[in-house]
Amino acid sequence: MAAMSKTEIRRFLMHGAFTGKLATVREKGGSHVVPIWFVVDDKNSKRGIGDIVLTTGSE
Repeated sequence: MAAMSKTEIRRFLMHGAFTGKLATVREKGGSHVVPIWFVVDDKNSKRGIGDIVLTTGSE
């Protein structure tokens, strides 16, 4: 399998919405599940792709 170029990686990351679920177990054994997604932040990128920031908020 060939390695993806920086352009291909960025295109893949920016296409559609990638969501997941982050689950933890509380102290008393109950579960807590929240939706999680990511955004690509170019502000401090040193690799030319952007940093992937995981978030549970809308901003």
